[in-house]
Amino acid sequence: MGEGRGPENSAIALDDIGSLFDRFARRAFRYARMMGISEADADDVVADSFLKVLYTRETFRGESELSTWLLRIVRNTTLNLLRSVERRKARLELVAKRRESKLAGDSPEKELERGEMAEGLQKALQKLPAEQRSALSLVTTSGLSYREAAEVEGISEGALASRIYRAREALRRYLAQTGVLEAE
Repeated sequence: MGEGRGPENSAIALDDIGSLFDRFARRAFRYARMMGISEADADDVVADSFLKVLYTRETFRGESELSTWLLRIVRNTTLNLLRSVERRKARLELVAKRRESKLAGDSPEKELERGEMAEGLQKALQKLPAEQRSALSLVTTSGLSYREAAEVEGISEGALASRIYRAREALRRYLAQTGVLEAE
């Protein structure tokens, strides 16, 4: 199987996946490492990328070099990993700040206010339509990207963004009406 363009490369046979791995895994690994991830993560990225190649091989139309198509998959997989690491790091920093705040000895009034706000938010979330609550939860609580959440929901990223926007607006209105959040 050549690396050039054209109809002879437009379909990747199942038998070719092994030879593709042999030809491109090292290059994919080096690329992933250059993106700043650990060796273990780079191994995972390469494995995930080749699984994606296996499952999406019918989508390769031969309009670009096979190596370009494959490295784009490695790039996207690496970027997704880096984004998830950043989201995890941000969540850990938030937890650390909350813990510091508690250790600093928030007043009982502050603790009560925080508890009331959390309770108000829970009530507000329950009032959202299930599709909005699910979309919002996938992105905020589960830490998925919009693309990943849209895939889980079986909708486009635009539709997901719309659901999340409507959910946040509904939450703001409800929390303002109930006095949990100051009206803007």
